[in-house]
Amino acid sequence: MDKGVKQILKVKGPKQLGLFVFAFNCLITLLTIQWLWRFVQWLLLFKGKLVFQELCESQVNGFSQDLFIAAYTTAAFIFFSLISNLKCPVGKTFYVFCSGALLGIYFLIATSDILLLHYWGSRINTQALTYLKYPKEVIASFTGLIWLMLAFYFTGLFVLSRWIAKRVHENLSNQTKKGTAIQYLLLFAMLFILGRGGISMVPVQIGDAQQSTKPGINLLATNTIWNAGFYLLLTDQYPDVDHFRENKYNYVTQIKPYWRQGDSVLTKFPKKPKNICIIIMEGVSADVSGYLQGVGPDCLSRCTKWMKKGNSTPHFYATGDRTDKGIVSILSGWPGNPWQGILHEPQRANKLPNLAQLMLDNERDTRFYYGGDLRFANLKSYLKTGGFKHIFGQSSFDDEEKKGSWGFHDEVVLDKLYQDLSQSSKPVFSVAMLSSSHEPYDIIDSHKDEVKKYYGSVRYVDSCLDDFFTKVEGDKNLDSTLFIVTSDHGKYLQNERTHFGQRGFFRIPFWMWEKGVERSEIGEYCENRCFSQADIYNTLYELLQHELDTKAKFSRSLLRKDHPNNAAFHMYEVGGIIYPDKMNWLSTQELSITSEMPFNQWDSAILALESAIISEYFDMH
Repeated sequence: MDKGVKQILKVKGPKQLGLFVFAFNCLITLLTIQWLWRFVQWLLLFKGKLVFQELCESQVNGFSQDLFIAAYTTAAFIFFSLISNLKCPVGKTFYVFCSGALLGIYFLIATSDILLLHYWGSRINTQALTYLKYPKEVIASFTGLIWLMLAFYFTGLFVLSRWIAKRVHENLSNQTKKGTAIQYLLLFAMLFILGRGGISMVPVQIGDAQQSTKPGINLLATNTIWNAGFYLLLTDQYPDVDHFRENKYNYVTQIKPYWRQGDSVLTKFPKKPKNICIIIMEGVSADVSGYLQGVGPDCLSRCTKWMKKGNSTPHFYATGDRTDKGIVSILSGWPGNPWQGILHEPQRANKLPNLAQLMLDNERDTRFYYGGDLRFANLKSYLKTGGFKHIFGQSSFDDEEKKGSWGFHDEVVLDKLYQDLSQSSKPVFSVAMLSSSHEPYDIIDSHKDEVKKYYGSVRYVDSCLDDFFTKVEGDKNLDSTLFIVTSDHGKYLQNERTHFGQRGFFRIPFWMWEKGVERSEIGEYCENRCFSQADIYNTLYELLQHELDTKAKFSRSLLRKDHPNNAAFHMYEVGGIIYPDKMNWLSTQELSITSEMPFNQWDSAILALESAIISEYFDMH
């Protein structure tokens, strides 16, 4: 291997041109490596989705970004070598350190990117980068096996990067000593022009690789290193959505028949419950409940009797794919947006309406329970600003034996929730956010694969909820308490039905149970309806206020018969509407939207909805 690398980078030709021959060999080597890396990604992640001809198309479309990385990396190698050849006793050490660090960063980005492609279905983007603000929570998801693998990975990364840097230095140092100032200037100028894509006013852009109307080709064509550098250094926190704000497409702007409900108002409203309690499970898919028409293992079997006592629907959907998105949808009626969650911008999130403030206005005490760190994704700021007077986080619990990577386990949180509800002397609005079914599923002492460990963690949640509701049922103090149980987002269960972006990925459990009431009037309005997390807000608002909250423009009330029986969802640069039997979606990228023209009624509804959401988002400043 040592001989092979030397042969690839070996300088041939006249000595006075040795520097240029090295640069040429390095360019070809780096381009070849990038083409091979794209081929590996195709084999591992895209082969079943893209044919070989489409792989070739992605190679062609991604060439400008590949050349950018190859040219500037070559320039970096030569520059480091030039500096190391100055009269300095640690010249070689300097070169090996700088070149090795650069290569190490490249390898780390490539590894992270392919993992994101596998688990999230997207490359490194602003949503992924926002989670780097919370290293403690990221580390909490690591198992012992992952730590061991990381140790081997970084050790190997260090050794490989240092070894390659040394081999490059041996082949380059003699040429940089002999090079003249003019040669260096000319070579750097040539590499600069090659890297930026010519001498035109516009350099290489992220859209240069996205020339296809097929999203998979665009995703594969985008250069791994270029993409990461773009989001780290050059882009702001939003994808390009100016085409929505400028209203440049000729589509139907009236979305009332497809999204917004009509003006029907009840003449008689359901009776208001004394207490309202929302329990939010962590990442539980409706596909793990047989009663909710799931096709996987029935991991919520003990909760089935509580669903039967109350009212449920198999057509309830999350608005997004992350906890921070789900909590805002439930408490504020926000439908999500096609980039990272709004909680990452407290100056906007704190301007949203909140159920807690509604409950305060109705003279209810407001409480929030979470076994983990409330600083995650600016959650505590959002809760306090929204009107929660009592916020219980990790520091509020002390049973260390029942603490996992993400905080105290669900049985501890639910026990405190029950105790506080039972002992409260005035009406209460309580929200409990659970976490035990989050990776690494350390509530389960098992070496099974990830999906089986997930199933086990959901069964644990199922038992905790069953125990909780059993205690509630025998407590007369909790008569006239409305319980709403759901999840923050769905889960990919390694099957096509729940794959990223599929309808099953967003389908989550939902049931209502009004304790002490034989027939829940409010519950009957939710039975078998199709709606999303965002609709909980105005349903409860109208129940208490007998009108809709106009500040929550995208939340519909289930108390109205003309609710359109659908749900909106968002992922990064994707928006769509889900119905009981189908889903329609569009990419928010301008090229992809243009390829859909002329628009049908479903395209028009999605585009109009996205335009309204994006406009509302940027108006909150």
